[in-house]
Amino acid sequence: MGSAPRSRTTAIAGLVAALAFAAGCAERRALPLRPTPQRVTYEGTIQPIFEQHCVSCHGTSNPAANYALTTYDEVLENGSDGTPNAIPGDPQSLLLIKSLPGGSMNGFYSGPEEVALVERWVVEDSLAIR
Repeated sequence: MGSAPRSRTTAIAGLVAALAFAAGCAERRALPLRPTPQRVTYEGTIQPIFEQHCVSCHGTSNPAANYALTTYDEVLENGSDGTPNAIPGDPQSLLLIKSLPGGSMNGFYSGPEEVALVERWVVEDSLAIR
């Protein structure tokens, strides 16, 4: 009977270790709510975001600061101050400066996931249309 307490202690220690391991794995396996696309494109990802959050002020008719975001071509145009809205691969594009945390348009997005998609579209996917 002398080995029973040791076996019980070993079993409890093993159970605690297994539960701790399982809890750690569960955290790492948490999936995002929305799958991240392989490649971010205007038509597939960005246009719906702009339609939902931006075109009420940046539509075709009388867009704020002359920055229209209704079509792909408009996204590439300059605003009333002559500054290009978006430049492929440029992390300093006005669209990003305004969209990233601290930018004046950041609060209009649903969350940081959408802002990250816009940033990825400009910087990594070079404003891909399709």
